[in-house]
Amino acid sequence: QGEGVARALAYWRARLAGAPVLELPTVQARPAVQGHAGATYRWAWPDALARAVEAVSRREGVTPFMTVLAVLTVVLHRYTGQTDVVVGTPISGRHQTEVEGLIGLFLNTLVLRTDVAGNPRFRELLTRVRTVALEAYEHQELPFERLVEVVQPERDLRRTPLFQVLLVVQHSGRPTIPLSGVRVTPERIDAGRAKFDLTLFVTQTPGAWEMALEYRTELFDEGFVARVAGHLTRVCEQVVGEPDVRVGALTLLTAAERRQVVDEWNATAPAVPAVPAVEAWVEQQVAARPDAVAVVSGETALTYDALNRRSNQLARWLRRTCGAPERVALLCDRSSDMVVGLLGSLKAGAAYVPLDPMYPDGRVRFMLQDARPQVVVTQARWAPRVAAAGLPVVCLDRRGEALAAAADTNLGVARRGADLLYIIYTSGSTGVPKGIALPQRAMGNLLAWYGATRPAAARTLQYASLSFDMASLEILSALCGGGTVVLVEPGLRQDLSALARFLTAQAVDTVMLPVTVADHLARELGRSRGPSPVRAIITAGEQLQVTPALVELATRTGCALHNFYGPSETHVVTAHQVAGAPATWPGRPPIGRPIAHTAIYLVDGSGELAPVGVPGELYIGGVGLAQGYWQRPGLTATRFVADAFSGRPGARLYRTGDVARWQADGTLEYLGRRDDQVKIRGYRVEVGEVEAVLAQCPGVDQAVVTVRGDAAQGTRLAAYVVGT
Repeated sequence: QGEGVARALAYWRARLAGAPVLELPTVQARPAVQGHAGATYRWAWPDALARAVEAVSRREGVTPFMTVLAVLTVVLHRYTGQTDVVVGTPISGRHQTEVEGLIGLFLNTLVLRTDVAGNPRFRELLTRVRTVALEAYEHQELPFERLVEVVQPERDLRRTPLFQVLLVVQHSGRPTIPLSGVRVTPERIDAGRAKFDLTLFVTQTPGAWEMALEYRTELFDEGFVARVAGHLTRVCEQVVGEPDVRVGALTLLTAAERRQVVDEWNATAPAVPAVPAVEAWVEQQVAARPDAVAVVSGETALTYDALNRRSNQLARWLRRTCGAPERVALLCDRSSDMVVGLLGSLKAGAAYVPLDPMYPDGRVRFMLQDARPQVVVTQARWAPRVAAAGLPVVCLDRRGEALAAAADTNLGVARRGADLLYIIYTSGSTGVPKGIALPQRAMGNLLAWYGATRPAAARTLQYASLSFDMASLEILSALCGGGTVVLVEPGLRQDLSALARFLTAQAVDTVMLPVTVADHLARELGRSRGPSPVRAIITAGEQLQVTPALVELATRTGCALHNFYGPSETHVVTAHQVAGAPATWPGRPPIGRPIAHTAIYLVDGSGELAPVGVPGELYIGGVGLAQGYWQRPGLTATRFVADAFSGRPGARLYRTGDVARWQADGTLEYLGRRDDQVKIRGYRVEVGEVEAVLAQCPGVDQAVVTVRGDAAQGTRLAAYVVGT
């Protein structure tokens, strides 16, 4: 075989150069060293489907094996998003008639690498598979062990080399062994072992084809494998009836699965009363508890009545100065003035546009030019920063005669759910920040859900910058629920030891924090070993990681841990309370289920719904969507797309760019991003924005920005530049 082996060596070396690892979605994390404990799931393709496979194979000039391989390749492609799919298959090794009758193991393994790029029609994919298989048969002389030595793939103790999925198709008639006085029947044996991640066995019998999936139990469970079996059958049923269908148009989900992920897990409309405008909701609390403390800021404490009166005076000044203002810029320190400014803007019928005093002057100027507010509400120390805008300015810490003399009764401005609540600016991938315009109905729905699931009258820490969407939930959830907003004092956001003492002194029971801050705060609260008033820690903005400090705090004090998820374009849309004994909490809890009046869809790279357990891009629908990006219709049309799943005319979905997957119990597991967007201590950062600004610096030719850091130091941005 010398010449044949040499020819095969050259072929396989070229054919498998750069062959990828198949990144199958697994139920459990892949262990550092693979084991071989396994199980087998069995089902059957009915006779009609088996005959249809044979018929389409004859028409297309391929074998049933090639058709089954193409079906398997489609499913693997759709599960992984990879267009370069590698599958192994055994071959008898008896291609010469002289050895057909010899006793011995001639079995060899071939590696079949199929290109699925370009969203081909299934008929075209069959042609590609036929070419791949025939070329492999022609170069089968090389033993697989030698092939591994020659190709030298990067070895990984977690996986088998070259391929991780095996396909075995064989013919089998029922064996008849004539033995006098003995009846012989075949018996299936499950050896409890699995050599590969998945092995698909297809036994072509005269009737229904017997199908079996052998799987590694350290990676998959029976429920996942049963769904794989269903998807193989579903794809096969479609392609035998319509070979011209494109691979990306094939539906993996069965009718029952689609009903589950579209309807059952999105049945999120509880019987809640109609929600008034946010400011009207606060006014209801004013009427119910006028003397209760609404806002605490340093030594200042405003009752609901005092907060309402000051906000009404501001609102009347705004309407007298600007008519009916649509947008009010708000540039204030973290103080009671900030809350008055926010509530007064809403009472005037306007949306507020928060400007963080810590922002550079250039960013403040851009936001004022882009949002085009009619007026700026600020404090005396910040007034010079907005003077150049040429807008009316009111300083809340210097209440002039006009403001102090304004009537302090409610205005009763009519509001609609479509009216804007705020415009918040986030990072932009092109270097230009983009404003997100959130309507009243989105916040009203969030507050109604929050109020129905959380204790009322909470003392809530106001930690986030007002330019971060979580600040609106911190403030408004407390005020609409009859609680108290406790504003963190200057300097305490960085000094977590002092913050822990502050929470105890102020009896704060609810905090909403980035994960890194929550962990460090839990450490500080743990060091004191004393009683802690904190009864709920809500994390948002980045993936929750349960740390020993959080577990210890929950064990000692009974503090509940909640994981909220939602981009700024929708605010919070899913939630999960980490349940059970803290010692059993998972390291990375799910992001939970959709909140009220919210729909979540996971969509694969072909635009079809991703099955349970399979990653997909997270799309959000429902009343929580922003109107879009302020003055950016093109970008809005790209990210806010037509809803193809709910059947509601005119409904939209927001494409998050986040990757997640449904777990079998209907909760969502967050997996990461499709793009370069990152989260730094809860803040969304488009690294492209930083790169674009760096590239404008003198002496910089190119710049690349990435995230670095660890659990001890926290995450941070690192920039790498190439000089001119």
